[in-house]
Amino acid sequence: MKYLLQKYQQKVSPLNTQLSISLFYFLVFLYSGYLYPQQFQREEVISSYIYNFALNIEWRNEDRIKEFHFCIIGGNKKIIEELNKICSIKRIRNKPIKLTINDRLTNIDDAQLIFVTKDKEELLEECFDKIEGKNILLISDNYYTKKIVMINFYVTNDQRLKFEINKANIINQGLTILPDMVLMGGSEIDVAALYRESQISLRTLQKQLDVLQQREQQLAIKIESSTLEIIRQEKLINSQSASIDSQKVQLNEQKHELHNLLLAIELKQDTLKQQTNIIAEREKELNEQKVEIDKREKVLTAQKVKIDNQNIEIEKQAKSLKKQDVTISTQQNFLYLLLAIAFLGIGLFFAIYIGYKNKRRINARLTEEIEERKKVEEALGKSEDLYNHAPCGYHSLDKNGVFVRMNNTELEWLGYRSEEIVGRLKFVDLVTDNSKKVFEENFPRFKASGAIRDIEFELICKDKTIKNVLLSGTAIYDEDGNFLMSRSTLYDITERKQAEEELRESDSRVRAQLNAILAPDGDIGGLDLADIAEIKTVQAIMDYFSKFMNIAVAIVDLKGKVLVAAGWQDICTKYHRVHPDTCAFCTESDLELSQGVEPGNYKIYKCKTTCGIWPPR
Repeated sequence: MKYLLQKYQQKVSPLNTQLSISLFYFLVFLYSGYLYPQQFQREEVISSYIYNFALNIEWRNEDRIKEFHFCIIGGNKKIIEELNKICSIKRIRNKPIKLTINDRLTNIDDAQLIFVTKDKEELLEECFDKIEGKNILLISDNYYTKKIVMINFYVTNDQRLKFEINKANIINQGLTILPDMVLMGGSEIDVAALYRESQISLRTLQKQLDVLQQREQQLAIKIESSTLEIIRQEKLINSQSASIDSQKVQLNEQKHELHNLLLAIELKQDTLKQQTNIIAEREKELNEQKVEIDKREKVLTAQKVKIDNQNIEIEKQAKSLKKQDVTISTQQNFLYLLLAIAFLGIGLFFAIYIGYKNKRRINARLTEEIEERKKVEEALGKSEDLYNHAPCGYHSLDKNGVFVRMNNTELEWLGYRSEEIVGRLKFVDLVTDNSKKVFEENFPRFKASGAIRDIEFELICKDKTIKNVLLSGTAIYDEDGNFLMSRSTLYDITERKQAEEELRESDSRVRAQLNAILAPDGDIGGLDLADIAEIKTVQAIMDYFSKFMNIAVAIVDLKGKVLVAAGWQDICTKYHRVHPDTCAFCTESDLELSQGVEPGNYKIYKCKTTCGIWPPR
């Protein structure tokens, strides 16, 4: 096989070598059922298949991958040897391939492709759980459980090596299957059949659960009778114990009260002694204070005479000070006037000087902005590839992130006119808070590097709706290497994001339902009827039944939610169940029907709506 490959490579031009090799492998794999037993060993074919699988799978954020990491879990020396040869001479989208071999599930998080050999298939289920959601392709060899495989090799009855693909698991990993994968052959696993198998096992488990519940009820009856007897005896014991405890409590309370009275008497006696001593000390102090007061009264009388004499002298001096105050006040007013004039002159000088400096700075800034605007206009004149009616959005930003140009496609997305955005708004004015952070992180790097690719942003339209876009751009510089503006292309991925979100929600809801039903400790009591029943299937049956029998039918859960309906009149569906007042009567009717009806019986109930139409049942 290697000799044939070398001969084939010599016949094609260097530019078409990669394409030719892929075509050659395809032809070899197309007839591998005939060539395999004659010319190739099984390990060589598997190794070639693994390399071609990698060529036809696209990983998320693939442009950030510097080298592709293939990890082999197992000890098949022949496969390892063949893959080593391929990885040493081949590349995937011009990037090298690194091959590692493990016996256990360690150091696999950074791998892009994992192959579990037949001798290690017991690790496959653990490996599938460990790499879930990590953008890793898992390849297995003839594994029997199809629910957890992505690409699985198997051997047909005529000993031909084939492979099967579980697209659902590959898509859940965030991987994209390229169209050329179809040319390699293989088959797609029937996910619906797997789901039907799980439904059958669920019904079997439900029957077993019913039997266990019956046994549990019988045991509960026996336990209840024994428990009642035990409770009666416990009540007698508790009543006697309560009587003894109450007597003990009363006796302890009386002892405690007696002890408290004795302590109170002792405290009062000590307090009385202390108060007696304090009174004696205070009487002694009062006598001493009286003697001191008599002495001070004599001194005060003498001081009053001196104060009267001093007041006469102060009055004379006050008259003299008043005359001096008038003179000083006049001098102070004149001095304040001179200081005010001096400060006004200094302030006027500084105001003139600051105004002169500001004017020069403003003039310089205006000159720079005029020159920068001229450069932008010259660059806009050269950018003829910004087409107004392109199938993608297209805009340009200046160095401050202000829009200088936007094509009609992006304007229609946002719902604005050109004069409302160009020269007025910045890019951050039209994005959500999360996208603002992404822009602030990437815009400086973009101006420095000159290019950016596949960055997601959330645009806010004029009607406040959110549009998800994928942005790529290049930068325009002047002759001196200064950034002038950007050239950005935007692709609308809103529908794709919505589809991905709906797929994630659906997967999460189905997983929660299966866990509640299948798990040993699962609680199906928290599930509604809509979570268990196949609504679409039941709806199709009801539509056929209503059409065949010419009667209206419906299935309503215990909360009043209509799950399936067929043959209802327009006045009920388009008016009574839309208007809040009449809808309340409809809901009451639905809930009333579900109460007190034995299995196999029915109840006739007239709706309270004023039209008097009988609700379809």
